[in-house]
This record gives sequence, structure tokens and C-alpha cells, in this order.
Amino acid sequence: MIAFGPVPSRRLGRSLGVNNIPPKFFTYACVYCQLGRTPNLQVKKERFHGSEEVVKSVKTKVTQAEEKGERIDYVAFVVVKGLKPHEQEI
Repeated sequence: MIAFGPVPSRRLGRSLGVNNIPPKFFTYACVYCQLGRTPNLQVKKERFHGSEEVVKSVKTKVTQAEEKGERIDYVAFVVVKGLKPHEQEI
């Protein structure tokens, strides 16, 4: 799932989340992670999803939210430093 939500946020109202990284790919393993161990430690930049695929996923979620009458106040990107080499394209 690339785009998700909209979800409630105390600071931002209702935000649409965008996560361009597959589950459990991180540059570090946090012992406090609620998702469990990180089997895919990685520091190499890699393109997990193309820009077109990300934009298409976001457009689909926006359309679905509009059809349900849900508002989106912000779009929030999940960022893991160093793993997304094409953030500017999106």
C-alpha cells in the first residue's frame, strides 16, 4: 500500500499518508518498534516504486475520499533517511 488514509492527526487534521518504502525496510533496527524485528536493514538508496505508481496511488485515494465525502487537509510522506532517491520527482 503506497497511499493510505485519510487518517486523523492532532496536528494536521485529516492527512493522506504516502509511504514509498515496502514494510520493514529501514536503515536501523529500533528495539521499540511496534512492528517487530527489521529483517531488511539497508543503507543503499533504492527505487522501490516509480514516481508514476506513487502518483497514481495518491490520485486513487483522493478520488475515493472525495466519493465518500472525506476531507484531506494534508499529504504526509513517510521518510526513512537515505532510502528514497527520487523524492523530488514526486
